[in-house]
Amino acid sequence: MPKWKMQSLQFRQAIGATQSANEDYGASSFGNPKSYQPYEDPTFKKCPHCERTFNQEAAERHFPVCAKKAKENAMKNKKAPTQS
Repeated sequence: MPKWKMQSLQFRQAIGATQSANEDYGASSFGNPKSYQPYEDPTFKKCPHCERTFNQEAAERHFPVCAKKAKENAMKNKKAPTQS
């Protein structure tokens, strides 16, 4: 399915989900809003640390930096004293 068509369907589902069920043009005209799934571009890669998505070039730059920051934050949080 083309990207524009998937985005159009998502938009229609989102609009349908906000309509009341009693109106003639409610959610039922756009399908089941519970089956709404956001479009994920297959060319984007998701960062395993922060779960943000990036294109190939940006992912190559971001992943090492984010991994380093995640490791630093984990070490910092372990050393932090608990306040009771």
